[in-house]
Amino acid sequence: MQPESPKNYRDRKLSLKTPAERVANMQRVAPATARPWDEDLSRATRIPRSPIRSQETGATTSPPGRSGKIAVPPDLTPVEDPLTPAMARHLLRRTGFGARPEQVEEIVGVPANQAVRDIVRAPHGFAVYRRPVWVNEKPPHAMASDAAWEAFFELNDAWTAEYLRSLIHEWTTGSLAQRMTLFWHDHFATSYDKYELASFAVKHVELLRGNAVGSFRTLVHRMTTDPAMLIYLDGALNDRYAPNENYARELLELFTMGREGPDGTPNYNEHDVSELARAMTGFGISYESLTSVFHPSLFDEDDKTIFGRTNPYNHESAVNLIFLERGDEVAFHIAGKLFREFVHQEPDHDTLLALGTEFKNRIYHVGNFLETLLSSRLFFDSENAVAARIKSPIELLVGQVREFGIPATGSLHEAVYWEAADAGQQILFPPNVAGWSGHIDWLSTSTMPIRWSTTSWFTYFGGSESDLALLNWAVNLAPTQDAADVFRLAHAMLEHLMPVPVEMLSLPRRPTGLGGDLQQFPIPDTVRNELPPESIAAAGDLLSGVPWYEWDVFQPQALGLIRFFASNLFRRPEYQLI
Repeated sequence: MQPESPKNYRDRKLSLKTPAERVANMQRVAPATARPWDEDLSRATRIPRSPIRSQETGATTSPPGRSGKIAVPPDLTPVEDPLTPAMARHLLRRTGFGARPEQVEEIVGVPANQAVRDIVRAPHGFAVYRRPVWVNEKPPHAMASDAAWEAFFELNDAWTAEYLRSLIHEWTTGSLAQRMTLFWHDHFATSYDKYELASFAVKHVELLRGNAVGSFRTLVHRMTTDPAMLIYLDGALNDRYAPNENYARELLELFTMGREGPDGTPNYNEHDVSELARAMTGFGISYESLTSVFHPSLFDEDDKTIFGRTNPYNHESAVNLIFLERGDEVAFHIAGKLFREFVHQEPDHDTLLALGTEFKNRIYHVGNFLETLLSSRLFFDSENAVAARIKSPIELLVGQVREFGIPATGSLHEAVYWEAADAGQQILFPPNVAGWSGHIDWLSTSTMPIRWSTTSWFTYFGGSESDLALLNWAVNLAPTQDAADVFRLAHAMLEHLMPVPVEMLSLPRRPTGLGGDLQQFPIPDTVRNELPPESIAAAGDLLSGVPWYEWDVFQPQALGLIRFFASNLFRRPEYQLI
């Protein structure tokens, strides 16, 4: 029976603030020319600033992976062996969203390092992205009526919802750059709840996407003046008269180097933070041009001493100084985050040292570093790296849409967005500046039922088009020849959907098992010799009492059995791994 549709997504709202509250929030970060100490103090539109509040943060820890720390020296030797199906699935799922059977088939047999090179250097599918026509639509004048502001915010949130749907659609194309866009959205966390405008959301994601596999150093430079980031971490309130340390602190603690270096000593002190904040002064937000703007009169031109070096640093030279004076620490920190994302959640210290050296040698170029990491024996280590992470809600749901070819009809992308949000990952709304804690924190008594029900429900999404997509998926996995193919299909579904070997699965058995007359129609010897017992038993679950010798994948009841079997696999702990 088809599951009930989860929710009416059209009733969901991105902001629960009133228009007046949102206007006040925008005025709080008004352009510097509208601040109280400017010459024209008589302007009626002037509103005093709200008190500055520190952004709440907290030190993050990395939960253990499937088998604890990798405690051996990292083997970055490139794998030149031809990809097996298991290796291909592992590579595709880690570098994109999902692994379609035809994709797997395309790269099986290709030398692993060549396949990685092709993935990293691919055009990244940017052709699917279309910049919204409304991206430069500015908000009403400050003196506009309440009705005008209410109408604008209603339209603004509709634009944002439209953009989020297009973003989910883009991710279903599954390139590495799109996968890395999500990674950087978590790393350089900003929240729509604070910067308010659809335009700033688009420009922020464009910045992440455009630099996703490029120079990390360039990305840091550009992020420093990004409107969404300037608002989120109060950079637009940072001036020579009232320095604000929020962005400077997170730039050091979260975005570049972390609190401690490889040897455990502090990477910076409070004086470095306050001096760095002074170097970042002078930027504001223009709601006329919808960009960040620099006001020289609000920049602190005096000398600053950062990491023991004294100069009249500005935002560019200060970022350069971070890489000059703390380059090893930056490489150690960022290489570690990339390792946790792509390989394992808890690397050994020596592994991080080696990876940090490699990242620095690659001049902080993300794509070049990933080419080394993803080609390595370390990445393809089936004992430590495969199935060592828990899928995020976006990886789970976008991956399923992509793998099964679920048609983009109705509210599919809206459903993916809100179901992922209910499971703990709402895009554009990370919980704090540290992003989502991820891994084991994705799973709880409240999120697991959502993951189960949504993945099951998505197999029905799209009606007859979805039926055809699921049937094609099954036929691609196990091309039909005869009735015995039901055993091969069950085996192929286990192999494809579960990241651990079939022999390691502990699947429950429904009481029906294999039906029919097994004396007269025994399981063929070819099947028993070809497949492990676990797969033969799983075929009984797939058949649900239908005699194996009556199986025909093109009979109407077959689709329902495939869907039911897949839905049960989605509830398995192993399916939550990647």
